[in-house]
Amino acid sequence: MKKFNLQELEKIIQNRIKSKDKNSYSYNLSKNPKLLNKKIIEEACELTLAKNKNQVAWEASDLLYFVLVFLAKRNARLKDIEKMLENRNKNINKSKNTIKSRKEGRK
Repeated sequence: MKKFNLQELEKIIQNRIKSKDKNSYSYNLSKNPKLLNKKIIEEACELTLAKNKNQVAWEASDLLYFVLVFLAKRNARLKDIEKMLENRNKNINKSKNTIKSRKEGRK
């Protein structure tokens, strides 16, 4: 059995949206931007109010699901986010190295 991960969930959501199955929650969310936006805001709020590890995991799972539907609707993928984070990390490290070099040059 294949290990379940965010990439697998992303594929499931994309397939359900493409299927146009009116019984699919993912498809219905993708067709109702106001509801999708409301659910993202609602789950983000609930995540900030979570009191323990289990509640955090539960609410984060909900939020991630809705964000993945949002991404699929806009033809964005997890790999796009990973690339963006990778670039940001490179820029942060580059900035840190520049600052470090400047500090060492003052000595």
